[in-house]
Amino acid sequence: MKLSFYSSVEITDQYLGQVLAIDHQEFPQPWSESDWWEIKKKNHYTIFLLTNEFDVVEGFALFSFSSLEPVAHLLKVIVTSKVRKMGLGKKLLGASLLELTQRGATRCFLEVEFKNLPAQALYRSLGFKTLHHKRCFYSNGDDALIMESHLT
Repeated sequence: MKLSFYSSVEITDQYLGQVLAIDHQEFPQPWSESDWWEIKKKNHYTIFLLTNEFDVVEGFALFSFSSLEPVAHLLKVIVTSKVRKMGLGKKLLGASLLELTQRGATRCFLEVEFKNLPAQALYRSLGFKTLHHKRCFYSNGDDALIMESHLT
């Protein structure tokens, strides 16, 4: 697997189409196509892609990050079910956080569904700590944990 990163304005339409398809296939509450195309137009998003030997996207991590503010926000991370449970999610996030640190990020925060214990365990293994429990955070009424990691 190969890991590469792009600012949202640099990502090719081919990759963005694959990311959108993964989001709709693998995520319980996917974003709309127009949401993804709006992100592509803005330069304060960074997307990390995990691709296989055929240059097919098998996972991604999307962050909101600007070098003007040292805080990154993990918006989405997905590894396809085909390659899940192989440690690739941890590899993807670890490399992403390292790259963001090299670009000036000192902290990263995220929201994770309160019931998603595997994701919480992954984040904790990478140094994230729970800040608080947010009730009815998601549009379907589910609660979330707000988590943060100090990267330096």
